[in-house]
Amino acid sequence: MTSKAFTPKSGHHAIDRFVYCLILGGIVLHMLGGSQVNMLVLAGVLLLLGALAVTLIKETYAEATAAVEHDYEPEI
Repeated sequence: MTSKAFTPKSGHHAIDRFVYCLILGGIVLHMLGGSQVNMLVLAGVLLLLGALAVTLIKETYAEATAAVEHDYEPEI
């Protein structure tokens, strides 16, 4: 039994994506002055922004779900 995840075609695409990520990471690192500390700070800031986005989306989705269940218009 062979999984599609291990076929050569999907493996090449995974390698291509990995190479693109390496190149992009190198460009961002160069733009930040070549400091890994700066890169780590940027990663932390982006992580916090992602968490904020998830929180906002969850709140919006919860209001919309409550509106459908209770038949009222959510505040926007």
